[in-house]
Amino acid sequence: GTSGHPAVHVVIGYQYRRYYTFTPRDQRYQEGVICFTEDRRSIISHPKLHCEQLARKSTQTQREFKRFVRIFKHLRRSLVESKQIPDGLAPSYRIEGLLFGVPDAAFMSGSLRTRLDAVVDVLRRSDVSVMKTASGMEPLCEEGRWAVADAQRFIAAVAAAATEGGAVQGLPE
Repeated sequence: GTSGHPAVHVVIGYQYRRYYTFTPRDQRYQEGVICFTEDRRSIISHPKLHCEQLARKSTQTQREFKRFVRIFKHLRRSLVESKQIPDGLAPSYRIEGLLFGVPDAAFMSGSLRTRLDAVVDVLRRSDVSVMKTASGMEPLCEEGRWAVADAQRFIAAVAAAATEGGAVQGLPE
């Protein structure tokens, strides 16, 4: 606002458990959080697991996964600024989920250009309707949150930007 303080959004969430086993002696579950939209739809998330999985993938790829997340967020910002995609089309959480589904090897071998081409190629061939978030607990695309068409539109825009000459120049290292 004008007071110099950042705008703050407060989300009320509750502990959520997805049980795999529930007997008197054996209770196995994955912890998460649940919150509700104004129209009373539930949103379930597993932020701790999400962060753990992202850190694991980053380690497995010698931090190249994290680098590609930055690259794709940079491309998103450029695409929004050039009005090729609307702001809000590809939230950060969803970009992380898209890239989490890419095999580690695509991030690892060859030049940055070769790896970018490999990652984009994997995403273009992927069926985003069956992909999961990085936590592996929720669908990446679901009605009312991130539509399959929006994911496909983002992938197509990134693919077009990545194939243009010099698209890798100016990307974060």
